[in-house]
Amino acid sequence: MCWQLFLSSDKELSHVEWEEASPAFNTQPLSDTEERVRIQFSLPHVIYLGSHDGCSCGFFGEDNDEPEDKNQRNEDTKRLSKYLHESLEIGANLEMFLCWQGGEIEPQVTRKQLTPKDFLTTEFPLKENEFATIVSTAN
Repeated sequence: MCWQLFLSSDKELSHVEWEEASPAFNTQPLSDTEERVRIQFSLPHVIYLGSHDGCSCGFFGEDNDEPEDKNQRNEDTKRLSKYLHESLEIGANLEMFLCWQGGEIEPQVTRKQLTPKDFLTTEFPLKENEFATIVSTAN
């Protein structure tokens, strides 16, 4: 089973293509089974955020990961942070939800506020079934 990271916005956001030959951070439209995650959000445009793994699992790591895996994870989270920052710069409102595959309609356990910089830490700032509003600066 895989992690699924979703982002919603009041604006249509830029698409970051998945490249098989050079896997990295990417954005995807929702699949038919993912459509039900929309109930988590108040904003109309919802996308799936993927990593170098193709799913959202690559944003997460273990202490015993190989250096190459850590480097790829760091690159994915840097690109995610940049994507969030650029989206906020164009005036988008952003919401994010993290769940396991199949948990799209599970209740939110926590609501928090995050900034793009929060994604540059060694530990991913969201946990299972957590919802976040993404803002430019923390209040």
